[in-house]
Amino acid sequence: MLIKRTAQANVPPNTRSIAVVITVKADGNGANHAFVDNISLMLGKASTTPPATTKATLGARCSGTTLVATVRPAAGQKVKRVTFRASGRNVVDSKAPFAARFASKGLPAQVVVKAQVASDRPTQNLSKRVRRC
Repeated sequence: MLIKRTAQANVPPNTRSIAVVITVKADGNGANHAFVDNISLMLGKASTTPPATTKATLGARCSGTTLVATVRPAAGQKVKRVTFRASGRNVVDSKAPFAARFASKGLPAQVVVKAQVASDRPTQNLSKRVRRC
C-alpha cells in the first residue's frame, strides 16, 4: 500500500538551511517494510497572513428581557461612534465598549438589529436577525 503524504510549513526569515527528515516505523512484529521514494522540497513565495478581520462585528444577546447589541471593532480600527437600530429605535454610542440595550417590550418576534460604524475606515453597515428576548 502506498501512502502519499504532503506537508506545508512557513520558513522563518533569514533561514540558511532546511532539513527534510523522514521517519519510518517498524510494524508490531519488529519488521520494517517501508519504502521511501520521490522525495521533493519546494519553496514558494512568502505568504502574508491576512488580518484577523477587516470588518467590525455585530453581536446580539439577551440579558433578561433586554436585547443587548454590541460592536467589536476590527483589529487596529479606530471607531468614532456606532449608531444602533432595532425596530425604529436608535441608540448612538461613542465610547468603547460599543453597546446598546433595547427593551423587548414592543419588539416583533424577529428583530433586525443594525449598526452603522463610523471610524477611520469607510462607514460600515452591519446587520443581524435575532429573536426577541
